[in-house]
Amino acid sequence: APPVYKSITPASQPAGPGHTVVLTGTGLNFKTPFDLVAANGSQYSPAVPVSVNTAGTRLILRLDTSQVPPGSYDVTTGDSCSPGPCPDWLINAYKVTAGPKPPPATRFPFTPAASLSGSAGPPACSWLPHQLDIWWYRPSSPYQWLSTRV
Repeated sequence: APPVYKSITPASQPAGPGHTVVLTGTGLNFKTPFDLVAANGSQYSPAVPVSVNTAGTRLILRLDTSQVPPGSYDVTTGDSCSPGPCPDWLINAYKVTAGPKPPPATRFPFTPAASLSGSAGPPACSWLPHQLDIWWYRPSSPYQWLSTRV
């Protein structure tokens, strides 16, 4: 029999990584798809299975909803039907709320004390006394450090 979800707990969490949900249903296993479907039809699959019981009635997933916009979502096992929604979908069963605000950038002024250069050939890296780089640390960015020359 195909997997069927019957409930999801908790029903609401803020956008972000590392959230855990517990799904109950039938025919659940590590390969059971988990999709969030928005009212406009947008579909997200933000889950990684953590554990499932031997009866296949309880599945624990870790969600990363960092890229999922706030709103209410239907929970599906990846099936589709036309016209939707399918009868086995959990309609408006999961809500993503706004996540925490990212921390502001922190400025670290950096003035080199000496000139850096390679030992042979043209300099590999060179600093002049009048140059000043401002380094920005953004923990929410995939590129955690950014240099701006002033």
